[in-house]
Amino acid sequence: MEHVLGAATEIPLPFLGAGVAVVFDRVRKVREGRRTIDAIFSGEWYSTWQTNEVTGPAWVRDRLEIRRALNQLILEEVECFNANYKWKANAKVFNQQYLYGTWESDHGPDVYKGALILWKYLDPNKDDLPLLIGFFLGPARTGGVTFGSWIAVRKPDNANVDQLEIDSRLEQGKVVLKRAGPSLAEIFVSLV
Repeated sequence: MEHVLGAATEIPLPFLGAGVAVVFDRVRKVREGRRTIDAIFSGEWYSTWQTNEVTGPAWVRDRLEIRRALNQLILEEVECFNANYKWKANAKVFNQQYLYGTWESDHGPDVYKGALILWKYLDPNKDDLPLLIGFFLGPARTGGVTFGSWIAVRKPDNANVDQLEIDSRLEQGKVVLKRAGPSLAEIFVSLV
């Protein structure tokens, strides 16, 4: 039997070949996983989220971009339609259907930071418009902690879907969250 790397290592060539095959297989699976995550999450999304503000809109509406950066996703607001927020989030993907991470927002002179969790919700009748639904958690202006609902719908590649359909899907996300009841929010807040 031929050995490589000298007598001190004693690694048989067939074993070394099998080890390289395992490494290449793992690299292939990681690349496939990244492509799957890109296909599920990357792209342009429209979102709406509760502000819990005394003044201003109860729900902020914005457009965001989700992109992968190494082993995480970056969610970044591109345009805010009805308020003066600018935010960015870093998220990890769990089980190809959950996003969890942290966010940071500039709102005037203040910077706020918090956590988020979003779940990929697919309606069999609207699978071309997937939803992300969930919650964000962060500091309240009056002290303590506040949380709000968050819904996002992916902008489809299909040019036949208009803004009215996107708005309808965002409203459907609110209904899904209401059906889940306060239990989801209670669980989320209890983790803090």
